[in-house]
Amino acid sequence: MLIDTAQTSGTTAPTTGLAARLRRLTLSNTTLAFADQCAVSGQAFLTLLLMGAFADLAQVGAFAVALSIIAIALAIQDAAITRPYTVQLHTPIGSVRRHLIASLRLSLVLAGLAFVAVFGFGIAIIAVGGLSDGQVVMALAVALPGALLREFGRRVSFAHERSIEAVLIDAPVVCLGLAGIVGLAVTGQLTATTGLIVLAATNFAAGLCWLVAKGLGRAGGKIPTAQVAASSWTMGRWLILYQLAMQAQSYTTHWLALLVLGASATGVYAACLSIVAFANPMLYGLFNIMIPKSARVFRQTGNHGVIRRALRDGAVLVGLMLGFCVLIALFGQKVMAALYPAAGDTRHLLIVIAVGSLMAAAGAPAAIALASANKAANLALVTCLTALINLAIILLLLPTGGLLGAAYGTLIAEFVGAAGRWIALYHAAGLRPTHSANIKTDLVRHA
Repeated sequence: MLIDTAQTSGTTAPTTGLAARLRRLTLSNTTLAFADQCAVSGQAFLTLLLMGAFADLAQVGAFAVALSIIAIALAIQDAAITRPYTVQLHTPIGSVRRHLIASLRLSLVLAGLAFVAVFGFGIAIIAVGGLSDGQVVMALAVALPGALLREFGRRVSFAHERSIEAVLIDAPVVCLGLAGIVGLAVTGQLTATTGLIVLAATNFAAGLCWLVAKGLGRAGGKIPTAQVAASSWTMGRWLILYQLAMQAQSYTTHWLALLVLGASATGVYAACLSIVAFANPMLYGLFNIMIPKSARVFRQTGNHGVIRRALRDGAVLVGLMLGFCVLIALFGQKVMAALYPAAGDTRHLLIVIAVGSLMAAAGAPAAIALASANKAANLALVTCLTALINLAIILLLLPTGGLLGAAYGTLIAEFVGAAGRWIALYHAAGLRPTHSANIKTDLVRHA
């Protein structure tokens, strides 16, 4: 790893110059992961912005729905394949390389199934007379395998704590993808279908280049695909349930607000979320680093080490999000007025949503530690209960309190969820206040 090259042996004098310090900071895994996530999030934001500027609203809506389907497919791959690979990296089935090739094969199978299902659905839509919609769906089918392959390469790079490899994968995709979208916009050819084709081409190119660079086309011996699939499913089934519960909790307010308050109110809530989402590159960039480090720490030091790591990560995230909440309180309404002038006064709503995001960030390190300790079942159970609590509170508060009531409901649910994840982590580790000092580091083993 590049960050390791900055460490010197005891016989070498430490470098204390400002330039050297800046170089170490610039090339650190954390900084590179943050930059990579900024690039990925920026590409999605700018692509939608260009679609809104140069295409009609119907095309923007179709493209946004297609992106949401891609996001769901990536979440399923992360839960079923890449997150188990990250956790099992330090105890692989066979060699590390063969375990990686087996996981890659599982990803390719998932990509193939996604392509067949979506492409068939597109043909069915065209057959019943929806030519335009069918073309978008078929373009989505072509885009899905490339997106899954590129994301697999990114996650493997983060799993090995080599953020520079993720940057090398994503930087060309972002530049070429945006250039292609701009070219289509200038020539008047920008639609949801052509935008998805650009994404498909750039993702496929990046994924294939990564495969060639890693030499993963050459197996070299028997690949334990079946064993890796079984091991991944043992953890992945719970992580899939966790992801589904997370997605349901995230969109509960949207769905209920649309039914109870109408499309206009839902648009105001979505606009507020887009402002708070400015923190996402920072959060997800840190998550990309925290997940593999937590898995490594658990394998090396067991219970106490992974909990100490989670507490340290939690302090970092809470500190950063506190600062972000202050910025939202001071400038959030001004940003809203500039970007969404028709939304009105949403300062109170923005602050509540931001604090809710702080609560979610506070519980994230505990969730990462539970997955690292092979306690994905505990994590899934807590998350499902949190989603149900969120649904119940919003149903109670939304009709009388409106969007602000729903935001407070989500805040309460996020607080309960964060507390529940930390309690589940301590319970899974066998720690008790009266005798936690006597608990050995090997209490938590494979589920």
